[in-house]
Amino acid sequence: MRILILQQFLPHYRVPIFNQLSASNNIDLTVAHGDAFQMHNPAIQFKQVLLTFRKTNKFFTAKPSVKLLAEQYDIVIVSANIRILSFLRLGWVRARPFKLILWGPGVTVGRGFDVPNGFDWLRYRYARRADAMLFYTSYPIEKYAAKGLPREKLFVAHNTVELPSRFLFDNSIVKTSFLFLGTLYRDKRLDILLHAFAMKASQLPPSVCINIVGDGPMRKEWIEMSNTLGIGGRVHFHGKIEDSVKQEPFFESAFACISPGQAGLSVLQSMAYGIPFITSRDAITGGERLNIIDGNNSIFFDGTAQALADKLVTVIENQEQTRQMAFNAFQYYQENCSIENMLSGFLKAIVYVS
Repeated sequence: MRILILQQFLPHYRVPIFNQLSASNNIDLTVAHGDAFQMHNPAIQFKQVLLTFRKTNKFFTAKPSVKLLAEQYDIVIVSANIRILSFLRLGWVRARPFKLILWGPGVTVGRGFDVPNGFDWLRYRYARRADAMLFYTSYPIEKYAAKGLPREKLFVAHNTVELPSRFLFDNSIVKTSFLFLGTLYRDKRLDILLHAFAMKASQLPPSVCINIVGDGPMRKEWIEMSNTLGIGGRVHFHGKIEDSVKQEPFFESAFACISPGQAGLSVLQSMAYGIPFITSRDAITGGERLNIIDGNNSIFFDGTAQALADKLVTVIENQEQTRQMAFNAFQYYQENCSIENMLSGFLKAIVYVS
């Protein structure tokens, strides 16, 4: 089968799943995207087509013609972003020669998860034109079924990241830090973590620090904030590190990974390493927040610095409970969100439309 995946971007964490899909029997995979730097990535084992995107208001169009490209394939898996008009129009191609699978969170994400924005009607109409839907989580299935979509065409490929093959879970490793991982922009609300740590710094063991892995526009401001709060010596900014092997020591030494304002793929990445994740209940998410079972495999807090400060102390003082959460997080990833689970979701949808 000749399969085409259409995306606006090709993030590094997608490459392993696409490599595995490409290696599956009877699949000739091409990924069309707009990331020029990925065209020469030696780790990529599938074919690529470079697209260019033009933005008009809040909508995007792509070149070369996505329709002409799609017609060369048996199955097209397309990012179900209704703002990418070139992708959206594929649902209305007459006498469509290819099967169409829409892939995405299935609901609005960003400023609010599943918050009505006036486009839900189009989302459901688009879904009815597709041959199958492939969701990041099981959350949207009931919503789409209630709108008349046959359940048999609704599939889940749990959004996740690849676990380094050499990693072995070890709950006996001594923990010395809290970890923040991701791009440093305002919506991540790292300032809440800094204030929370400053509130309890005198109560926490002197060896405990915060490791910040990532870069972005707020780096300078947050470095200055940590110094102003008197915790600069215990907050370490390591810059952007995408290599999972180089990230591993930061996870191994962490009591928990903390992102107050956003719960994205770092939720699953933390669980993959057996690290609880701490975030606010209303954090920005693409659905990854739904994997958190509060107090079991990770922790929610109410979004205030004081509440987070109390959680930091609890995590350190209740070592037995924290270790149990770590084990539960690792087990949850293995059973529900491994890269193999994600691949299985893709293959089930592909078999269904074939």
